[in-house]
Amino acid sequence: MNFEICEEFKENFYEVHDFHGLIETKKINLKSSWVFKAIAKNNKKWSPKNLQKFLDTLPNCYQICSPELYERYTEVAKANFIEALYFYTQENSHIESMTGRDTSNTSENIGHELYKLRLADIHSYSCLRDLYDLDDPHIKKYKKTEQFLNEEENLDWGKYLEARKELISYFTADKDFTFKMMLLLGTLNIDEEGDYKFYQINDVSSEYSDIHAEEAYKTGEAFFFEKFLDGVEEKYANEALSNIRKTKRALDLLKVDPYKYIFNEKNRTEFGTYDRYSDLFTSNKSTWDHQKKITMVLPGHKVGVSSMIGASKLISKYQKFFDPKDIKTLKKKRFFYGRKIQLTCKKAFMLSDDDSKKYHHWLDKNDRSIFPHKY
Repeated sequence: MNFEICEEFKENFYEVHDFHGLIETKKINLKSSWVFKAIAKNNKKWSPKNLQKFLDTLPNCYQICSPELYERYTEVAKANFIEALYFYTQENSHIESMTGRDTSNTSENIGHELYKLRLADIHSYSCLRDLYDLDDPHIKKYKKTEQFLNEEENLDWGKYLEARKELISYFTADKDFTFKMMLLLGTLNIDEEGDYKFYQINDVSSEYSDIHAEEAYKTGEAFFFEKFLDGVEEKYANEALSNIRKTKRALDLLKVDPYKYIFNEKNRTEFGTYDRYSDLFTSNKSTWDHQKKITMVLPGHKVGVSSMIGASKLISKYQKFFDPKDIKTLKKKRFFYGRKIQLTCKKAFMLSDDDSKKYHHWLDKNDRSIFPHKY
């Protein structure tokens, strides 16, 4: 690491020291608690597109292509995450459909993780109980339920278990979430004939779709109730079933494609955007030197920042090339939620490719609970 995290942002990071023999390397990791709290705090006012933009600003391990996080993102963002994931996978499945080329982050990873998703597991390993400082009614319910364990004198284990069960209605009573989750599962290919096809995600959103919407719906309904709700008490499974079928009847009356009606095209982000791979962005006028691996930024050119890491890189290494007032304003942006902030360069400088690229978050023992398959 050859830059320092800005003092104003340090509370959201922690240091990791890596040793190889006598060589010590200091690394900075973004706190997962900050990521989840940011989503939980803003989810009601964010659209799926806003959520996708926020995830794109984070180190790669936190982005939507990290299947290990799907349980946690499903929990804290629910329908917003499902819709963002739908568009992400549909972009890839369209490529597969048109070229016959398998894209690993769709077929091997994402499809496989979707097939394994269980609501009972999401509920059992909930992180919502760790987000008590957020003013959210459902999170407060978790807090109240957990208090049963701290009241040892009057502890009623039956009441505690019953209260825990009721918390799952947070998912099953949510019509938007249950229907979108069911539709997303409907994109999975269940042909076990060959390794290439099994788990592959079908293209259902383009004019060259692999599968008809009604057929995908039937697949999704089967997956939802046989797989996703496996282990969920009958009362809550029936609640989800009732909500889904009411929504489907309403759409049938409208005679619309459930996928095109439910997943709003305005929430589709541009796939393969540069933002997903960069911490600092330069204007089109800037000149990139392929041999030296630098970008020449001249006076008047714009440099964009959309994350605390990107801001820290700019402040610790390049602030002398910008107006001090702009740097002061950047430091006050304590929370970066996907909005790109552009600063105008005052003096020419060379921006290193290494600084422009997305910072790599090296996983350590603190990450085991959210990236269990990486260990």
